[in-house]
Amino acid sequence: ALMGKSQTLRFGYGEGASALNSQSAFSNRADSQIERGGANPLLGLASGGAYVDYRMAFGKQWAMSFGVTSRRSVRDVQVFGPMIQNTGASKYEAQASHFGVDYAPTDAVTLHGAWTRLHEDRGLLGVQSLQPGALKDGSTTDGMTVGFDVALGKTWSLSGTGTVAKTTTPTGQALTTSGLTSTAGELALTKSQVFFGNDSMRIAVSQPMRVRAGGIDFTDYGVVDRETGELGFIHQHMGAAQPGTPVAVEMLYGKSIMDGAGEVGVFGRTQTQALDLQGRTTTASMAGAKIKFRF
Repeated sequence: ALMGKSQTLRFGYGEGASALNSQSAFSNRADSQIERGGANPLLGLASGGAYVDYRMAFGKQWAMSFGVTSRRSVRDVQVFGPMIQNTGASKYEAQASHFGVDYAPTDAVTLHGAWTRLHEDRGLLGVQSLQPGALKDGSTTDGMTVGFDVALGKTWSLSGTGTVAKTTTPTGQALTTSGLTSTAGELALTKSQVFFGNDSMRIAVSQPMRVRAGGIDFTDYGVVDRETGELGFIHQHMGAAQPGTPVAVEMLYGKSIMDGAGEVGVFGRTQTQALDLQGRTTTASMAGAKIKFRF
């Protein structure tokens, strides 16, 4: 990172979503994962490769940022077999551009607004097809994100973020959509100095990305008349709206040890998941602990 009096330039390779997101409360990798968190999952889909972020402050109240992040994941033929190379899912590539504006009306409150454009080369919101031509030109998603950070005293803070996105596809490929509308959101309550002077705890409630409206059209070439064997184009349309609203609650606690050279922590997570198209859900829970040392 290169830092000046009012400007910051950060670049690297890895977690681009955390670097481009100006809300530090949602800097965990899981916050931007499309199936786990609700903090701008569009950045999460394009995170993992090279990224760059430029930020400029205008006085104490205003700041703006612009950044790009990318991802390229190649599926392992040892796991999926050599035939995966001849499909439309042999690799996943995505790039995202992000423009954000921050406004701090008081020392305790900061408001955030951002626009993100995600392009997936052969994907649709993280989903790919084995058929090579189904998503040969990919999809483009534009998302608007708003958020806030509020300091509640010296040790408490509350942060929230929400994203509304619309996904479109170009003509000329087998799988198209005129526009899918999806939403995601997350709320996090953080407290420092819980039991000691160098520990913290965060409780987050999130709604992972969910398609709320829109449909998908699929065009294939095959037999259109089984009696005559006539061949032609077969058009299929299906609704893409997902039933139910999955909600996840997560608790993280961490404490630094050995003068900052190590860390211990515990976490717990409970999440509802959709079972079927009727909106019935199930609940899954998990817990764990970690010990980390740096040398």
